[in-house]
Amino acid sequence: AIAPGDYVADGSGNLEGSSYTMYLAKGNYDFYAVSCNSTSTDAPTFTSGTSSALMNGTDYLWVKKTEGIPVSSSTDHTSNVELTFSHSAVNILINVQTEDNTGIELTGWQDNNPATIKVPVTTSSTMTLSDGKIVTSTSLATDAVAMATTAVSNKKATASYIILPYSGNTGLEVIFKVKVKIGDSKTEESKEYKATLTVPSGGSGFAGGSQYTYTATLKP
Repeated sequence: AIAPGDYVADGSGNLEGSSYTMYLAKGNYDFYAVSCNSTSTDAPTFTSGTSSALMNGTDYLWVKKTEGIPVSSSTDHTSNVELTFSHSAVNILINVQTEDNTGIELTGWQDNNPATIKVPVTTSSTMTLSDGKIVTSTSLATDAVAMATTAVSNKKATASYIILPYSGNTGLEVIFKVKVKIGDSKTEESKEYKATLTVPSGGSGFAGGSQYTYTATLKP
C-alpha cells in the first residue's frame, strides 16, 4: 500500500494535501515516509528499498512507524498514524562576525554569490528506506555552490547549506565575499575570506542527521 502525493504539515503537525486512502487488513504494519521538506522539490523515488540519487541542498526527512491495525465492528474504521520525522542529511551553519576593537567591522555581503562551499559528490549517495540512512560520499565536487546567507546585523550574519553525509580526507572549503570597514574608514571595502572546515574525526565524518556549527571571526 502506498499513498504518494504532496503533503504540507500545518501548525499542529497534521498533514494536509492530496487525499489517498490505504485499505488494510488487521495486523501490524511498518509505515515509512520520506520528505524533502520543501514544496518545490520532489521526494526521491525508491526501487527495491533504495532511492534514486540524492542531491546536496535538500533537507531529506525520514520516518518509520510500526502501527497495529485493530479489528473494527464498523465497516468504515479509520486509524491515524503519527509520524515523527528525523533529518537524514547534514546541515552546515557558520556564524560570520567581527569583534569590537579589532579594527574591522562587517557591514554586508557582496552582491554575487557572497558565500560558497565545496560539496560532496552525489553519484552514489542514495537512501535506504528501511533505516533512512544516506550512503556517505568520500569525494568532493569540483565546483562550489552558493550558501544561504542572512543579512548582516550588529556585525554578524550566518551562512548555511545542507550537504549529504561526507567522510573524505579533504575538508570543505568555504569562501566569504563581504563588505567591511577597516580602521577609521567610513568607506566600505570588498574583501574575500577563505577557510576549510576540517572533516570531523572518529570515522563518521559529517554524519547524517547532524548539524555542525562554526564561528568565523574575520580579522583585518
